[in-house]
Amino acid sequence: MSESMIQMFATPQWICISLLGNFAATWFMAGVIVFVQIVHYPLFSNIGRDGFSHYANRHQILTTWVVGVPMIAEALLATVFMIWLSTPEGSARLDGSTVFLNVGIELMILAVTAVFSIPCHAALAQGFDQAIIKRLVWTNWLRTFAWLYKGWIAAAMLAKNLI
Repeated sequence: MSESMIQMFATPQWICISLLGNFAATWFMAGVIVFVQIVHYPLFSNIGRDGFSHYANRHQILTTWVVGVPMIAEALLATVFMIWLSTPEGSARLDGSTVFLNVGIELMILAVTAVFSIPCHAALAQGFDQAIIKRLVWTNWLRTFAWLYKGWIAAAMLAKNLI
């Protein structure tokens, strides 16, 4: 990405719009993950063996439609904030340690998703397994707390630019 393009978008308006988008995507995902953690995943145990594989496959497909765009938006915006730190406007409007914390939590969420959640869902798509459901619920607490914490970071980043 060229220096002039970075400078062109590192304006107060674009920074505020991006921070608002980050806030919305993060709190959307925090709401989804809390619902999934408290209601949805524990109910997996009540589905039973008959039809579980079909249910688990449909769950994966439909959930991707709900969470795909906000998760991609969060990752892209975390990257944009890092790039903007190198600009005068970005460094004036974004706190470096908060941006790095935001990126770190984003990477942790993606890592937990890749290492624990996706393999658990892939195994459940093969059929009912109570041990895997239990593992999914327990490891998902990491993402739940991370998204809630990331939500507060997104709020702080936005508030700094609105006050």
